[in-house]
Amino acid sequence: MRRLIFGLLAVFGVLLLTVPSASAQGVSPSQMFGCNQSAQYDASTSGDTKLVTGVAGKQIYVCGYVFWSNSTANVKLEYGTGGTCGTGTHAITPAIEFTAQTGIVDHLPVYTGLPPAPASNDVCINSSQAVAVQGIVYYTQF
Repeated sequence: MRRLIFGLLAVFGVLLLTVPSASAQGVSPSQMFGCNQSAQYDASTSGDTKLVTGVAGKQIYVCGYVFWSNSTANVKLEYGTGGTCGTGTHAITPAIEFTAQTGIVDHLPVYTGLPPAPASNDVCINSSQAVAVQGIVYYTQF
């Protein structure tokens, strides 16, 4: 019985050493904060549309999103300045390729490491086609 217990402890110890830490994945425990706001999108436009207005001295952290497209389009989240994130635009998510009647859900109640929008930058949604797209973006700002 002792050998079994020591054997299990040894295996457990090896497993602990092989599990990557949160900081190795880009998110430290101090970054595990909740998102308490959301923005909705329901339109048939192409290009950038502002979802969240930036505030001086506060970054925007996206915790997740839900997108649905009624037709073929590439959809992504970006940040930038100007009326529709047109200046200094950077991707928060890659362009997600949708076919007709498809969607995606990527949402947790806490921040998981997507690139934050720097202070004073807005968060925008970008659709490559003028087709019906619906979405919800979950975020916090501080």
